Amino acid sequence: MTFRGDTALITPEGCLFFGLSEKLKSIVKKTFDNVGVHQVQAHVIELSPEALAIEVQEIRTDVKAWLRKSFDLTREQDQQLEVLPEDFTSYLAESIAHQYEQRQAVPFFKEAKADKDSDDLKEIIISGKNQVTYIPDDPSKVAVPAFGIWIRYNRVL
Repeated sequence: MTFRGDTALITPEGCLFFGLSEKLKSIVKKTFDNVGVHQVQAHVIELSPEALAIEVQEIRTDVKAWLRKSFDLTREQDQQLEVLPEDFTSYLAESIAHQYEQRQAVPFFKEAKADKDSDDLKEIIISGKNQVTYIPDDPSKVAVPAFGIWIRYNRVL
């Protein structure tokens, strides 16, 4: 759709935008998959210091609201987000905010579900921070992996 030669965009919420710059297009909600998460993270870590501080504060204050603002979640994803325990979401919020303050993306990988209608068990694996590897043969080698998120599915038999 065009309007006087400008580009038009209709968001999932039905909002209509004309003449969007590339910067504005980057803030439209992304899908919650590997590509969408990468796009959101690339946008966030390139924000001005002032805008980044606001974004990080939003994450720390209400990570669920920030995820809903940033991603076009499916109904199932939104329901799963809603039931995440408070201690888990607090840890997630603080860890993501810390990474972004360092202008570092969070390593993220989401497996594709084997079958849309399957009863696969979803696991959310968070690595880093509290995970430390000590190598007994060499006390100088202590490995603390970077924070990362992995969402995987295990087939229910």
